[in-house]
Amino acid sequence: MSHELRTPLHVIAGYLSLLLDGVSGKIGEEQCYCLTKAIEASHHMLKLVNNLLDLACFSAGIMEINREAIDLKGFLNGLALKWEASIKDGPLVLLKKISPSLLTIETDKNKLEKILDNLMDNAVKFTSQGKVVLSACSQGDAVEITVADTGIGISKQVQQFIFDDFRQSDSSQTRAYGGMGLGLALSKQLARLLGGRIEVESEVGRGSTFRVLLPKEN
Repeated sequence: MSHELRTPLHVIAGYLSLLLDGVSGKIGEEQCYCLTKAIEASHHMLKLVNNLLDLACFSAGIMEINREAIDLKGFLNGLALKWEASIKDGPLVLLKKISPSLLTIETDKNKLEKILDNLMDNAVKFTSQGKVVLSACSQGDAVEITVADTGIGISKQVQQFIFDDFRQSDSSQTRAYGGMGLGLALSKQLARLLGGRIEVESEVGRGSTFRVLLPKEN
């Protein structure tokens, strides 16, 4: 099922990228804009499919962990660079507050990246202007990685279910923000799998702060 769902999306994105690069002939500004939007949509669809498949693996009890020692400071700087590129030239600013004393952490690199990508995606999506702050520091035998934003925030009554599958802070049919409500549910499951947890602090109109706490060693 994984192969059948992912492969067509990779093919679609690949051919669209070739068209955008002018492989089949020169394209105009309007065509370039349309192809760029189509590529973004295909990447978004692929992310949703990946999240669904990961949750299915959790339900089936077949999610594996591949632990390795990673340079956490370098890893987080790389993550920040990726997201800086995605929001450049916009009204949103990404700031980093990464402790220089961070060394290595023994964890599953791919799963940690999924957790933080989901948190960063939410922070960017729900913050039309202002800033997103990625920070990290040591906390004894653990590390704390924080994604904070100045976005719309989450009410106290809604915070109790934002980590549930297929739930969003605004579940109305006319909500202004898209998505299936899988990112936080998956991130919570992944954090538990890695021996850690996710905490949230938020206030409507003041933004949200998500903290990922993980052991340095397992």
